[in-house]
Amino acid sequence: MTPLVLHVISGLGIGGAEGMLVRLAVALQARGIPQHIVSLRDRGAHAQALQAHGIGLTTLGVNSVLSAPVALINLVGLIYQLSPGVIQGWMYHGNIFAAVAQKVTPPTGRRALFWSLRSSNMDDERYRNVISWSSRLSHWPDVIIANSESGVVFHKSRGFNPRQMLVIYNGIDCNMFRPDSSARRQIRQELGIPIEMPVVIHPARVDQMKDHESFLKAMEKLPAITALMVGTGTDQLETLRSLGCEKI
Repeated sequence: MTPLVLHVISGLGIGGAEGMLVRLAVALQARGIPQHIVSLRDRGAHAQALQAHGIGLTTLGVNSVLSAPVALINLVGLIYQLSPGVIQGWMYHGNIFAAVAQKVTPPTGRRALFWSLRSSNMDDERYRNVISWSSRLSHWPDVIIANSESGVVFHKSRGFNPRQMLVIYNGIDCNMFRPDSSARRQIRQELGIPIEMPVVIHPARVDQMKDHESFLKAMEKLPAITALMVGTGTDQLETLRSLGCEKI
């Protein structure tokens, strides 16, 4: 029987790491490798897609530090119940929960523990504590997987000392992300963009690390280009219209 892979992630909202996890889990499930996903928070935007592919989903409802111990106990119980062959953490909080649950759930020798790092150049002021704790536990996983070379360099500079670290770049579904002339015409018509007008899209939530400010300054110097900003909070950027950017 093929061992189950248990993924632990902070949440299942719209985002790069979350989307990558869903695509990976769906592909592995289709290959006969059973998958189960644990969201530390809630079901998020991907729950329906996961369940449509027969992938189990457990939510732990973490909304504060006080709720974390109960969530950890529930995660340990789930590991006992499912007996996974691999526990895969995603992002800092998911990695920490996966590591601690793996450590306290016997027999630990029957499971592999992987971490997944999905970032680089994180804001030290905002993420100091979680990066510090992750660094202290970084020798626990069997392998830490980063999705970029810069991610490896950054985390090693913050004291990460893994047994082994690999870089596996993000995979893209070429059947979904491919040129589509019909969709191109339709969407441009809906947005009032001429068919030959160059378009630049900035897909990101409004966050200091996403650097919308630099993007807006660049677009101010490129009036012949239509800029689209897509993501949570972009409707609050009142400077968009004055710079010729569109809100979606």
